[in-house]
Amino acid sequence: MGIIPLISDIRLTPVVTHYDYGYANLRLYKFSDYTPELAAAHGVQQYGTFSCDYIINVLKGAVDERYPVLP
Repeated sequence: MGIIPLISDIRLTPVVTHYDYGYANLRLYKFSDYTPELAAAHGVQQYGTFSCDYIINVLKGAVDERYPVLP
Protein backbone atom coordinates (compact mmCIF):
# COMPACT_ATOMS: atom_id res chain seq x y z
CA MET A 1 0.00 0.00 0.00
CA GLY A 2 1.42 3.37 -1.02
CA ILE A 3 1.26 6.72 0.67
CA ILE A 4 -1.94 8.65 0.01
CA PRO A 5 -1.10 12.20 -1.09
CA LEU A 6 -2.48 15.06 0.96
CA ILE A 7 -4.96 17.23 -0.87
CA SER A 8 -4.56 20.88 0.06
CA ASP A 9 -5.67 24.32 -1.06
CA ILE A 10 -9.15 23.10 -1.95
CA ARG A 11 -11.27 25.70 -3.72
CA LEU A 12 -14.85 25.73 -4.90
CA THR A 13 -16.14 27.80 -7.78
CA PRO A 14 -19.89 28.15 -7.27
CA VAL A 15 -22.07 28.34 -10.35
CA VAL A 16 -25.68 29.42 -10.75
CA THR A 17 -28.01 27.61 -13.12
CA HIS A 18 -30.09 30.49 -14.43
CA TYR A 19 -33.24 30.28 -16.51
CA ASP A 20 -36.05 32.58 -17.52
CA TYR A 21 -39.73 32.09 -16.73
CA GLY A 22 -40.95 28.69 -17.92
CA TYR A 23 -37.44 27.16 -17.70
CA ALA A 24 -36.49 28.92 -20.96
CA ASN A 25 -32.95 30.00 -21.93
CA LEU A 26 -31.05 27.84 -19.46
CA ARG A 27 -27.47 29.01 -18.86
CA LEU A 28 -24.69 28.77 -16.29
CA TYR A 29 -22.89 31.65 -14.59
CA LYS A 30 -19.96 31.62 -12.23
CA PHE A 31 -21.34 33.16 -9.05
CA SER A 32 -18.63 35.82 -9.20
CA ASP A 33 -20.17 36.96 -12.53
CA TYR A 34 -23.79 36.72 -11.35
CA THR A 35 -25.53 40.03 -10.69
CA PRO A 36 -28.48 41.09 -8.53
CA GLU A 37 -30.28 42.02 -11.76
CA LEU A 38 -29.91 38.47 -13.08
CA ALA A 39 -31.13 37.05 -9.78
CA ALA A 40 -34.19 39.33 -9.92
CA ALA A 41 -34.98 38.02 -13.43
CA HIS A 42 -34.46 34.31 -12.54
CA GLY A 43 -37.42 32.09 -13.42
CA VAL A 44 -37.45 30.67 -9.90
CA GLN A 45 -38.88 34.00 -8.71
CA GLN A 46 -42.33 32.59 -9.56
CA TYR A 47 -41.92 30.21 -6.61
CA GLY A 48 -40.43 32.57 -4.04
CA THR A 49 -37.74 35.09 -3.33
CA PHE A 50 -34.32 34.53 -4.90
CA SER A 51 -31.31 36.82 -4.67
CA CYS A 52 -27.51 36.88 -4.50
CA ASP A 53 -27.82 37.12 -0.70
CA TYR A 54 -29.91 33.94 -0.74
CA ILE A 55 -27.16 32.16 -2.71
CA ILE A 56 -24.49 33.37 -0.27
CA ASN A 57 -26.52 32.09 2.69
CA VAL A 58 -26.95 28.68 1.04
CA LEU A 59 -23.21 28.48 0.37
CA LYS A 60 -22.35 29.47 3.93
CA GLY A 61 -24.66 26.78 5.26
CA ALA A 62 -23.53 24.05 2.88
CA VAL A 63 -19.77 24.54 2.48
CA ASP A 64 -17.30 24.21 5.33
CA GLU A 65 -15.72 27.58 6.16
CA ARG A 66 -12.25 26.10 5.59
CA TYR A 67 -12.94 26.09 1.85
CA PRO A 68 -13.10 29.60 0.40
CA VAL A 69 -15.95 29.92 -2.07
CA LEU A 70 -16.71 33.59 -2.46
CA PRO A 71 -14.70 36.20 -4.33
